[in-house]
Amino acid sequence: GGIVLPLEASWWIDGEIGGPTSEAVRGFYLEEGLRIGPGAGPPDSLPALLELAHVLLQHQVAADLTGRPELAGRARAREAELLGRFLSPWIPRACAEAREATESAWWRAVLDLLEGFVAAEGARLAA
Repeated sequence: GGIVLPLEASWWIDGEIGGPTSEAVRGFYLEEGLRIGPGAGPPDSLPALLELAHVLLQHQVAADLTGRPELAGRARAREAELLGRFLSPWIPRACAEAREATESAWWRAVLDLLEGFVAAEGARLAA
């Protein structure tokens, strides 16, 4: 009941898995002080990118709770960069192609949630 859908940003942006986008994401992780361990999989995979967005959201909340607006602003700016460079460029196209490949209500709901999250975060960060 699944669908064939590459979940790497480099596939959708560069046309190949492990392309320049993958290396750019690896650099983004390093800039955030994060290492990618052996066997972790592609750094630009959708689960890894969503986990990184989650980390940046946690940083925003922690900075807000501790009265550190400069750190909250930095985390928001980094999340905006993550969305703008590594999620927003390909998520709508991937979701559109996935919708064409399935009639499954479950998959369509997953695609709606993914698109909705990326759009809502983009709008929140632009405000």
